[in-house]
Amino acid sequence: MPTNTATPSSSLVGAWIASPEDAAFLLGQVFRNIHDPQVHALAVGPDGQVLDHRVVARGGGLSVEVSPEDLLSVGKPYGRVGVVLAHNHVGVSSVPNTAEIVANQLVVTAADAMDVPLLVLDHLIFGDDGYVSFAENGLMSGPVPIV
Repeated sequence: MPTNTATPSSSLVGAWIASPEDAAFLLGQVFRNIHDPQVHALAVGPDGQVLDHRVVARGGGLSVEVSPEDLLSVGKPYGRVGVVLAHNHVGVSSVPNTAEIVANQLVVTAADAMDVPLLVLDHLIFGDDGYVSFAENGLMSGPVPIV
């Protein structure tokens, strides 16, 4: 069963993100040593500084389920910030499936509807073949500036 870990991780806090490549580099270091399905989220300030990094959910087997609210919880304490989402595909390609693309759109819609809207900057998937950035591949709704 997935768990929501609300304690910030200090390993990435304070780092700077100016592009999807920067986010992939930082999170790639984290996912390199993870061998079970996990979902992480970064809160990114307007200047590109990582304000928070959380493990939002952990799964068993090959999948993990998480709500849009849990995914976006990393940004709520900071007001109007960006959120970078990331998860891994254990033992397979990083290519997103249709369900992941649809779920990402639901999260983007949920972020827009919040009292203090958050901007989902990117969604990264890490797999055996590297990573896929939703922003770089046109899979985010609307224009998505990465800070």
